[in-house]
Amino acid sequence: MTREAVWERLRSLLIEVGKIDPDLATEAASIDEEITLESVAFVEIAVIIEEDLDIELDPLEILDRKLLGNIVDYIHTTAAALSAQSAL
Repeated sequence: MTREAVWERLRSLLIEVGKIDPDLATEAASIDEEITLESVAFVEIAVIIEEDLDIELDPLEILDRKLLGNIVDYIHTTAAALSAQSAL
């Protein structure tokens, strides 16, 4: 999955599951400031992404990244690394 596809999927989940205002769902948004999620929504979104990409994400890694764009990079890099290992 491309980085852009990861971003679009995360953004749509933030809007649908997290009930985030679409105008706030930008790559520059911070999960500490602009984006606030109920912990249940956070877990639900992470599980959906893990299932979509067949990966395992570390919730602390997600929280450490703060900005949505950095979280997308983490998800994309994790999925790409797994894909590369599977190709071996």
